[in-house]
Amino acid sequence: MIPRTVQIDLCHDMERIAKSQLNKLGFDSTEVENLKNPLLRLLEYNIKRIPLIKREIAISAEFKCPSAYQRAFGEFIQKVKNGEDINPFLSNKRDSVAEPDLLLYDWGVHHFHLTRRYNKKGKPTRSDYLIFAVCTDERMYFIQIYSHKKVAVFAQQEILEIIYKNWPYLLKSFELSGISIDDMSDQERMNIRNKHGLSLTGIFGKPYFSPGGGYMSDGSAFIAVHQSDFVWNQLKSLEEWIINNLSLIKSLYHRSAGQNMKRDLFFF
Repeated sequence: MIPRTVQIDLCHDMERIAKSQLNKLGFDSTEVENLKNPLLRLLEYNIKRIPLIKREIAISAEFKCPSAYQRAFGEFIQKVKNGEDINPFLSNKRDSVAEPDLLLYDWGVHHFHLTRRYNKKGKPTRSDYLIFAVCTDERMYFIQIYSHKKVAVFAQQEILEIIYKNWPYLLKSFELSGISIDDMSDQERMNIRNKHGLSLTGIFGKPYFSPGGGYMSDGSAFIAVHQSDFVWNQLKSLEEWIINNLSLIKSLYHRSAGQNMKRDLFFF
């Protein structure tokens, strides 16, 4: 006889799986346990993390590397070509599971510390100079190097202008038509971003939406939120289907396992 109710919570199961994965990645267990949406943070991790695969190199015409950092940059390029792990050169914020990378979420641009120095744990130390680049599975596009002390360094209009002049196809799908926008300073853009406000960007008179997909009012990556919502909705639909089709599931299970099985399904 089939009971009228069955205990099932696929969303809770997914939360446990996501937390387990985040713990395996080395994030603070207390921070992970207190997450409201661990799947969202796991999806954001996948956005921020750069896969270890070999890539071609593209360097903008405007790219300038300080002479004292030429060797460090050469070694970094070689790591990219070899498909080595360059994630340790990203911001220290990557060590916090819930810390957003608003530059990446907004413009799709990574920033790396340019250094040859390593701490006692073997991790690259922080640097006075940052490499700004777009990373795809095929190629690393080196945009420019800026001093970490530069005002509004993460909101430089020049970053997008350099991308436009060297690789316009990277921005083409984000161009908007029929819209006019006002110019703003780098500092104004930085202030808006720090408050998790989104703004369209004008590049040589053309308006563009966020090449990185954008972010929500709490700083979460829009792409990750969309993916997370899709998973939750699918799991809820699957739960409903299972509950409404218990007879069919049992019938198929018996047909597959045979009538002489020693143990039945856990919910029968």
